[in-house]
Amino acid sequence: MGKFDSHKAFMDRVMQMLKAERFEGLQSSDIQLMDFPFATMPSYGLIVSPIDETESTGVNDADDIRYGVQVVRVRSAVNPKDGIGSRCKWRSKVRDMFHNKRIGVQLTDACEIITKVRHGTIKIRRDWDRNKIDSSVLIITCLIREPRN
Repeated sequence: MGKFDSHKAFMDRVMQMLKAERFEGLQSSDIQLMDFPFATMPSYGLIVSPIDETESTGVNDADDIRYGVQVVRVRSAVNPKDGIGSRCKWRSKVRDMFHNKRIGVQLTDACEIITKVRHGTIKIRRDWDRNKIDSSVLIITCLIREPRN
């Protein structure tokens, strides 16, 4: 299993878990996989995008690679009554789903070690600001031990 296969297996598992979860105001079809930077401005939903992998310490015969995805929640202008509350709810739910856990990434010759979540930032493009799009970002990473070839 190469780097592309591990990263794809991780993304597939994240998508599967997000689509199985109930998020207030979202349907399964509102959760999409999309390359970043976005070619067109998403208007609604959870957008999952692969981000670069980084190498960790590893051991004598294996490399530890940290694969990542960013999850962007995109909504129309935040309702002042529930904007902060709804943003905190989804961030907390995603963090509870993934942080410091093994999530069952399907790998053949590699080993999932741990998944982590951290807060991210996204540069708001002028058209997002003009259309009052609210976005919030979490970065999910999975450390995978891969044998050296």
